[in-house]
Amino acid sequence: MEDPRTDAPGAPITPRWHQRVAVWGFVALIAVPVAYAGVENQPLMRGLPRTVADVQNISCLFSTKPDGWVFFYFQVQREGSQRWDTLETSSLAGMRPFGYRSRLHRYLVSWRRREGPGTREMARWMLSRFAELEPGQPLPSRVRIAQGWTRSSVEEPPAGRWNPPAWRRLSPRRRRVIAEYDREELVE
Repeated sequence: MEDPRTDAPGAPITPRWHQRVAVWGFVALIAVPVAYAGVENQPLMRGLPRTVADVQNISCLFSTKPDGWVFFYFQVQREGSQRWDTLETSSLAGMRPFGYRSRLHRYLVSWRRREGPGTREMARWMLSRFAELEPGQPLPSRVRIAQGWTRSSVEEPPAGRWNPPAWRRLSPRRRRVIAEYDREELVE
């Protein structure tokens, strides 16, 4: 249906009311918070739903160089052993959208790297996934989720497809256990 205000040749195009509301809504809800977060390096409003907060923070994605990198380690301890073996996360979660990170990393960041129902469920899932990947092998006696971090270095930048350093290579000050569970706690 033609707009009667624009039928005449040379008449200016006049936006309809819902188009104006959509533009002002975009400016107020997206453009202003993104611009503010980009200039001030902090969100305009705190306590927003995660999706809105992510949209605001995207403007600052690469504005500053990170001074370190956080890694997550998924480890198991076998019956009769004191040694913790780090599992390869590519076998646990196939989708690796951001290089060395996986969906598991995204969950742990969302859970603020703390023990809770989410980490317990993740450990339970790790046990069941371990059973799928290594049928016939006994289940590990313990499961733990840990975090490590390193500092960025201009002298020794990461090269190639950078993966997290081995857990044992990190100094004790640069690693911590987020959650640790016995098999009996997880198997129902």
